[in-house]
Amino acid sequence: MPAPDSALPLAFDGVSFVADGVTRLDGVSFVVGGTPIAVVLGPNGAGKSLLLRLAAGLLAPSRGRVRWLGAGAARARERSAVVLQRPVLLRRSVRANLDYAMSLRGIPRSERAARGERALETSRGDIPLALGLGMLLIGLSLLVSLSVEAIEGALRRAGA
Repeated sequence: MPAPDSALPLAFDGVSFVADGVTRLDGVSFVVGGTPIAVVLGPNGAGKSLLLRLAAGLLAPSRGRVRWLGAGAARARERSAVVLQRPVLLRRSVRANLDYAMSLRGIPRSERAARGERALETSRGDIPLALGLGMLLIGLSLLVSLSVEAIEGALRRAGA
């Protein structure tokens, strides 16, 4: 059962998505609710990432509706995030990613720096960094000026 302030259930009602004249999803209907964990399975190109983008409101369906039906539905967008396999954010620094995400949420530019610093401060010691045979927990604030792509590459090379 979802928490009292949950946005679940999530309903797809006859959702279709057409891009460049090609139907990518056609008449998809389902409801996810009752549990905060759901799994989307399918082969490459089946539309899993597209489904997640539609659920997150990053794309609008060509037909049908995507609706959050729970008590927390009004705040669903501000309380959720989606990180896909190849996010565009990889080309930015950690700080620029924070600023961009806050701009998408409509947070005024004058408030973003302070909010970003608070977010960085709360992440101290939360990130495992591979070092040789061991792991070191560091905070996001130590990585703030690096690009996410650089961080990912370093972790990949270290075998993390």
